[in-house]
Amino acid sequence: MRRIAICACLLLTTGATTLYAQQEGGNIVTYKDKFFIWPVIKQRALSFDIRPANQQSPLLQYKPNRPVSMGVGVYAFDVSFELAFAVPLAASQEELYGNTTSRDLQINLISRRFGADAMYQRYQGFYLSDSRIKIPGGQPFPQRADVRTSLQSVSGFYVFNHKRFSLRSAYTFADRQLTSAGSFLLAGTLSDFQLNADNAVVSQDQQQSIGLSRRFTELGYQTLSIAPGFSYNLVYRKFLFNVTASFGPANHWTHYRDLTGTEHYDIAVNSFADIRLALGYNSDHLFGGITYGGQSRRAKMNEMQFANVSTSVRVVIGYRFREFGVLKHSVWELVPILLKTAPPAATK
Repeated sequence: MRRIAICACLLLTTGATTLYAQQEGGNIVTYKDKFFIWPVIKQRALSFDIRPANQQSPLLQYKPNRPVSMGVGVYAFDVSFELAFAVPLAASQEELYGNTTSRDLQINLISRRFGADAMYQRYQGFYLSDSRIKIPGGQPFPQRADVRTSLQSVSGFYVFNHKRFSLRSAYTFADRQLTSAGSFLLAGTLSDFQLNADNAVVSQDQQQSIGLSRRFTELGYQTLSIAPGFSYNLVYRKFLFNVTASFGPANHWTHYRDLTGTEHYDIAVNSFADIRLALGYNSDHLFGGITYGGQSRRAKMNEMQFANVSTSVRVVIGYRFREFGVLKHSVWELVPILLKTAPPAATK
């Protein structure tokens, strides 16, 4: 089946993070007189896994067959936009892993001190990887076209060492960090995950392996977490490698519906993890790199552990140009200008 997917990403900066071409604190360079353009390749995914309550490795993994997206990004008026279109999958890929339809939107706000993410993901159609069963090469994986998931999430973080450390230099290239430095972070998240299926999510055989007393067709949980973390930029000349990790306890409000239609509710404390990696090159004009981001929310429900994992891989290479004309204004300066030049409303 032919399909076209559109993925848009919006990266915002606050008025306190206006770019200017000078060195701050001896370690951070920002660019006020430049606008940026870059091509981008990205892939985002929302998967989930199920395992027995006392087991570390997942028994069942449900993965989407998600295509790579390609597009372009622009940084102007202190606002960054990305628009990417999915590359159609080969027929052989759909035969092996099935067909996934998805809606995937993310909005990021990153300043020198603060950062925030808002995410909406909705997926239907997964293939199943069972750790007990080895699928021969070239043979299709078990597929569940009836399984639907959705994730709505808002998260944020605070950077303590914002005078010498720039997280933006690794992920949005709004800054350039000159020497190696790191910072402690404090992150928090609020999310809602929902899973629905027309039939039982696990088979009777899988139910016995996991040790479930009941199978289910619907499951969901809301998560509230505060997680301390640390981020470090290793800089060598104009190359940069970043590792960011936040771990912390999470409170989950869980529920599931069994095959009889009975609803089961519980409150559990488990874990939240946010891992980000970046490798890039950043000069005054040319920049580029590859980034990875993953958030995991794990909840224990009676006899099983359930986790949803949202991942993103992004490859960019771009160039900074000198601003001209209206591009010299930030979005915060444009608003009063547009209001001042707007024609007055007609009066009767």
